[in-house]
Amino acid sequence: MPDAEDDQPVGSHLKPSFSNLFGLFALPHVGLFYGGRTLAAIGVWMEQLATGWLVWEMTGSATWLGVITFLRLAPSIILGPIGGVLADRMWPLDLMRLCKVAVVSGFFLLTLLLALDLLTIWSLGVLIAFIGSAQSLANPANKAFVWHLVPKHWLPVAIPVGSITFNLAAFVGPAAAGALIAWQGVLTAYVVTLCLQAVFLAVLLRLKLPPNGEDNHRIADAGQIGLSRSLVDGARYIAHDASVRAVLVLHLLFAVCARPLIPLMPAIAVVLFGGGPQTVGLLTACIGAGAIVGGLWLASRSRVEGMAQLLLLFMIVLMTLVIALALVRWTPAGFVILFAIGACMIVRASGTQTLLQFAVDNQMRGRVMGYYGLFLKGGSAVGALLVGALADLTTLPTALMTAAVLGGAGLVAMSRSFLAAGRKVEALE
Repeated sequence: MPDAEDDQPVGSHLKPSFSNLFGLFALPHVGLFYGGRTLAAIGVWMEQLATGWLVWEMTGSATWLGVITFLRLAPSIILGPIGGVLADRMWPLDLMRLCKVAVVSGFFLLTLLLALDLLTIWSLGVLIAFIGSAQSLANPANKAFVWHLVPKHWLPVAIPVGSITFNLAAFVGPAAAGALIAWQGVLTAYVVTLCLQAVFLAVLLRLKLPPNGEDNHRIADAGQIGLSRSLVDGARYIAHDASVRAVLVLHLLFAVCARPLIPLMPAIAVVLFGGGPQTVGLLTACIGAGAIVGGLWLASRSRVEGMAQLLLLFMIVLMTLVIALALVRWTPAGFVILFAIGACMIVRASGTQTLLQFAVDNQMRGRVMGYYGLFLKGGSAVGALLVGALADLTTLPTALMTAAVLGGAGLVAMSRSFLAAGRKVEALE
């Protein structure tokens, strides 16, 4: 357990090397957990593409794509922080198990209604909101769990590898979903998604990693505080900790201005490149492929030093690439740009989580990760809704470029304060 590893060297004492990737998977439980989570993530990406294409077929509206994305992500505005409180009040693995049961149930009902030809845009929205609610409750526990899964000095490797597995799924899932939809229809993609989610539930139930004495003591202490007080304490902690606050504000900026690119991919494929579901899958898979390459590089780096500067640089490049994507109409160029966007996204995501894991106090870990999920999903929900609506009012390229320009301006405005906060976090390594 990490708390028992304080006498071990921390991240800077792991020499930069690709061999650290193999060393990580030699640790107990890591292979089983990441393997199951990768399968579930493939299902997540398949479902997102299938749902996006289904919505586009039903409505032909970028606004509806934004609405369904909002319904998927908006529950995190309330339930993300609550999930963070629960992750501090109970063993994260137990919370993940309960939420995964709800996710599997939601996918089963969605698949059944579609098979019976009873699914409407409204019932789809309700089920997506239910699934999103369960995922919002589980996300803080999922992110906090890595602290308990590996020793502290392995975190700069484990966090990027976790992102690699998710983005490996982003490479496989959309391509598979696009092919399945073109070959057999949306229903087949949903059936496969349901099976993959069920496999991860079985993995979570099999995983044997009980809390240690310190964890039990922390959980017991957290249980003595009311839910509302816990939420307020978490918010106050973020507000008063300059390092945590700066990282989360930059995280929110990305969520609102750049993250909507992914749920709007069906519209991008049709409007910018004149494609269909297979084009959607290939475009999204390019993001995943770029993320795999970027994640492998970041994991081999194996240290926190310089992470803040790296994160800021890659975010500036990311906003520039979104503008470039809005301007191109040649599909191969779109593939290359989205590959680079994927590499930037994984450095941003892994860098943000790494800085937070080292900055946050252990008793606040779940709550901070809850607000991390709130900022990501809530910000993405609002961003997708606004960018989708602006696309229908003007044009899709105009909407994408407007969001990216605003995001770039925000990065420049807060760069000095973020770098100062980053240096403080790096000193804790």
